[in-house]
Amino acid sequence: MLITAVFYFLFIYDYGYNNNIVSQVSENAKQLVGSDSCRSYSDYTCKQLENSNYNVYFWFPDNDREYFLGNSSSLSMCGSMARNYAYDKNVSSRNWDYICCLDKDGSSCKEKHR
Repeated sequence: MLITAVFYFLFIYDYGYNNNIVSQVSENAKQLVGSDSCRSYSDYTCKQLENSNYNVYFWFPDNDREYFLGNSSSLSMCGSMARNYAYDKNVSSRNWDYICCLDKDGSSCKEKHR
């Protein structure tokens, strides 16, 4: 009975009964036990990281100044924004850098990713 109550409050209560309940339960289970590969360096699962919002920053070669490129709605989109910006500016692939700042829980850069 206690296990059922814990299950209810951890999963069903937060997410309700919907079509995504299995996916949500799976993600929560990964969070709890740390079985997701991204959990070795992040507080979030790989799926959560991919599907989060990011602030995208870019650096040119030999320049310490960062350029804010905007917001992305996924981690892969963040990388694409940086690559497209480098291409538009005709910058060699080895002469620039970027960072994806996780925009979560009121922080504009809770974690840094690429």
